[in-house]
Amino acid sequence: MATFDVVIPLGPKDEDIIQRCVESVHKNLTGFRRIYVIATKKIDLSGCFVINEDSFPFTREAVAQKTSEDKAGWYLQQLIKFYAPLLISGALENVLVLDADTVFYKRTRFIEGGKYLFDKVVGATSEAYYEHMARLHPSFVPWKKNTSGITNMMIFSRPILIELMGKVEAAHGKDFWEAYLDCIRGGASEYEIYFNYMMNVKSDISKIRPLQWNNYGQRADTKISGDWNYVNYHHQHQKKPRTFI
Repeated sequence: MATFDVVIPLGPKDEDIIQRCVESVHKNLTGFRRIYVIATKKIDLSGCFVINEDSFPFTREAVAQKTSEDKAGWYLQQLIKFYAPLLISGALENVLVLDADTVFYKRTRFIEGGKYLFDKVVGATSEAYYEHMARLHPSFVPWKKNTSGITNMMIFSRPILIELMGKVEAAHGKDFWEAYLDCIRGGASEYEIYFNYMMNVKSDISKIRPLQWNNYGQRADTKISGDWNYVNYHHQHQKKPRTFI
């Protein structure tokens, strides 16, 4: 029985890896129904539904005006991840948001026994993210210091997102996305906010489940070495091809 849909925001730097990502979801994720890719332009992909980024109530230009031109794309992606479970017509109540440069290699679950399954990273936290959380709402506090929820994916619940956003909107008197941007000083993380909220407020339906993953995959490699649930192929980690003169 399907218990969640998958949403993959796609940027131009990941167009060469997105099809591998989609195919790996079909092969290795347990309990999903549909895959939605959020793209900036029309793109030919199989095994998924493509939705234009223009469908969302905020634009890159609006984000840039409230933050900065060089980080506008980054913050826009964060807002898309928050709003996709709310705005995609017909989406299931639970949505796994997945980075487009991630490829699964083992069967992996994200909901089990009525609980949402999360990963964690120890020792990789940012005080700027915690400060942003506190500005959004004073009750948004870290679950555990030196424990981060920022990985390459996050399982979201629509009712819990509405609850979280409602607290922010009541405190600031404006739409969540505007408050989110207005509270940014040194940085922000959508995954950190939701992870800590779940661990603090919804601990009865949340469970830490460490995955085996590699964050330095090379897109040119056709085989992997290691027993990974998934490998992330970030464009910044790709080796430049050697040139000969």
